[in-house]
Amino acid sequence: MNTKTTEICPKCGAIASYDPYFHAFICSKSNCDYFKRIKPSNADRIRAMTDEEIAYFLSQLADCCICKAEYGEGCSQGKKCEDFWLSWVKQEAEI
Repeated sequence: MNTKTTEICPKCGAIASYDPYFHAFICSKSNCDYFKRIKPSNADRIRAMTDEEIAYFLSQLADCCICKAEYGEGCSQGKKCEDFWLSWVKQEAEI
């Protein structure tokens, strides 16, 4: 994960801030076109997922919690499995 949030623009010397939407550093100076894209890590991509995308991801990755299909067999419940994971994702975390 990229932990740096600012850097010095090599073109003009102003502050370039990290923009998580573009996964890039963008210069704060209006007439400077500095733009340095940062390739996101897999963790960055997962953190950027919606609850629904995470639920789908888990339903494809994990053993099925409803029909007991093992990973790679394919869940016979489809949407029910995704709904289970969506409900789990939205639950308050246990500490």
